[in-house]
Amino acid sequence: MLLRCAGETVQGRCKLLVGTTSMVYDEIVELSNHALEQGADGAVIIPPYYFHFADESVFEYYDMLAKEIRGDIYLYNFPERTGYDISPLIVKRLALAHTNIVGIKDTIGGVDHTRELIKQVKTIRPDFEIYSGFDDNFAYNVLCGGNGCIAGLSNLYPELTSSWAHALRSADFQKAAECQRSIDRLMDIYSVGKPFVPFIKAALAAKGDHPIRCGNQTYAGGNP
Repeated sequence: MLLRCAGETVQGRCKLLVGTTSMVYDEIVELSNHALEQGADGAVIIPPYYFHFADESVFEYYDMLAKEIRGDIYLYNFPERTGYDISPLIVKRLALAHTNIVGIKDTIGGVDHTRELIKQVKTIRPDFEIYSGFDDNFAYNVLCGGNGCIAGLSNLYPELTSSWAHALRSADFQKAAECQRSIDRLMDIYSVGKPFVPFIKAALAAKGDHPIRCGNQTYAGGNP
């Protein structure tokens, strides 16, 4: 019901990416295909967690999924949750093997891993979308040739993050730097507790109408 509602609401106005991860392989295939049928633009799938998979096993896992899912797939690298990385080499092999593996969300502290993804994968698949998963890596990602960020703070302050994206698109680096400093301060929410998701939800509930400043610009809050 949620997938159907989302597809009917978005109606192509922006990309609708759906997380379809499960520890049961057949459920991933079923839910991914259902999401795509309901209007999703892609299924976002994290590799199996808890057990540390070897690189070749990660390749085989996504290779199998790509053959059964009838639409676009986004890899999801989140080593803090799975215990291991999807290596840039494996991402490159998958990008070469399957046209329906179209991107990756790289949720990892620092920028080294994302930078290697951009260097290795964009050279052979310029259309391959590489997103950071933590907000403060957004500008670096874009400046290095990536595609941006899929992250949490846009839920709390959509006006700020939208302005930041616009500043980078228009090469307004002074404004981009001001927004970066605001984002850096707001990143403290990720350190309140683990996992951080309940704290972002609590912040959304408590946000109210408190504004936030970015340089000389003030962004209004609002009840979510």
